[in-house]
Amino acid sequence: MSTTEVNVLDLAYQARGDLRSAQFHLVEFVADRTVQVCSATTAIACGILQNTPKSGESALVRHFGVSKVHVMSGMVGKFIAPTATGEGNSLTTPISGQYVIGMCIDGVTSGSLASVIVPAPVQHFG
Repeated sequence: MSTTEVNVLDLAYQARGDLRSAQFHLVEFVADRTVQVCSATTAIACGILQNTPKSGESALVRHFGVSKVHVMSGMVGKFIAPTATGEGNSLTTPISGQYVIGMCIDGVTSGSLASVIVPAPVQHFG
């Protein structure tokens, strides 16, 4: 499947903390136009970080479209949601009340990059 014709929405915010090792991780809002890596399973991810900013630099966040994302496990059709560690993303079944940010469109191994469809965050009740 080609993703060259997919429209995306990327917006820039200020990075809270050093995000140089957080490219393609889920981020959350922490202050006015400021983002950090999601810190808990209860975080509401606003998008996926597309660049590698230092603290205070511009963090480019994908809010809509297709993106790569760092995963802890991967399977086609599984939702992505923040993990408890703040170090990556989970593609396992979300827990009730957790917010999901997208759906995996390819199968990958743990610790690698997966392609995901990124719509607006939705709360999972299951």
